[in-house]
Amino acid sequence: IVEDLIVDSNFGEGIRLYASKSIIRNNLVTNTGGSTYIANSPAYGIYADGDDFSIHGNTVSGVTGVGSGYGVGISTDTSSDRSIVHNNTISNISSTAGIWFQGGTQHIANGNRITKPGSYGIAFGGTGSYMDNLVVGATSTSYNGTGTAAGTTNY
Repeated sequence: IVEDLIVDSNFGEGIRLYASKSIIRNNLVTNTGGSTYIANSPAYGIYADGDDFSIHGNTVSGVTGVGSGYGVGISTDTSSDRSIVHNNTISNISSTAGIWFQGGTQHIANGNRITKPGSYGIAFGGTGSYMDNLVVGATSTSYNGTGTAAGTTNY
């Protein structure tokens, strides 16, 4: 369990966890990004690498990739399966997405509030479902990829 942290002004990731069946909850992650270690450096507020994650109750704000590097509020790894991302508040993401399931299967995004997420509110590189999310200010589209809307309560 990673909980109740205040994580401010990190260069690459605010929180990065390599584990399965883990919980990341009730954290404040702000002002992440700006690393010049590599050109086009990505930045992630929360990055989860493993299966069966629960990521909930977090506030993530101000994530900025360098150059063409990704800026993502909450992301799962390409090989992660069955992550649940719910009841998070995500805002002011520089480029890519508020929530990005990079790959894997059976992900769920539920009850998230996402403002100014860059290109996409919630993006699926793998499969999953989303319900009861609110996305405001995406520059491309609110929902992208192979995720399936579970009802009509996404705005």
